[in-house]
Amino acid sequence: MKTTEDQVPTNTPEQVRAPRTILLYYILMHIEQVVFSRTTYSPNAADTRAEVVRALRTCLTKNNWRIIEYFEEHGVASGYILRRKLSMARQSVYDAIDFLGEYDLIHPVTKLPATAKRKKGPVMWGWMNSTERQALIAISLYNRLTDPMFMKAEKTAMDFIENVMFKDKLRETKRAQILAFLDEKRIPKADTRVFTEVITKLLRENDYTVWL
Repeated sequence: MKTTEDQVPTNTPEQVRAPRTILLYYILMHIEQVVFSRTTYSPNAADTRAEVVRALRTCLTKNNWRIIEYFEEHGVASGYILRRKLSMARQSVYDAIDFLGEYDLIHPVTKLPATAKRKKGPVMWGWMNSTERQALIAISLYNRLTDPMFMKAEKTAMDFIENVMFKDKLRETKRAQILAFLDEKRIPKADTRVFTEVITKLLRENDYTVWL
């Protein structure tokens, strides 16, 4: 959404650190435009209220807020990264990206080159105060997420959580238990280190304790 200078709030450090405040500013500005486009005492007053409710529902969906929180923490992401890290449907992710782009809260940072498997390179989207370092981290994460070995390791990590941690109601584990699980799954010894690192990282992200 393109706005004039007098419509955009001053980007003070406090506002930059709280993009959701700015998002709410745009939402309220939109609602104000809807309300003042008709008089409250007109026969269309009920339609005006319904339109406001629809606008709020669109802006404040759970998916939009989850993606906002991810951008606030990490600064830069592609649609694929958001899908994988937030376990969200493709359409939900790109609807949210379109929405945030409309309010000028994210912008294209860079586009990665196409590959043999992907005819179009992914666009990396940056939050309004994202940094170059965050962009480099996001590119590295994308490369790992699309690496076949990493994808297999991540799937194995989910199997470990479901079939070991959930099944036995455990909140902690040891490296030896992870290695035994990998041996049971017949993971090649050359790949053990990568698989162990991925499982350990995923466990800790989900508040499990891993003793080395």
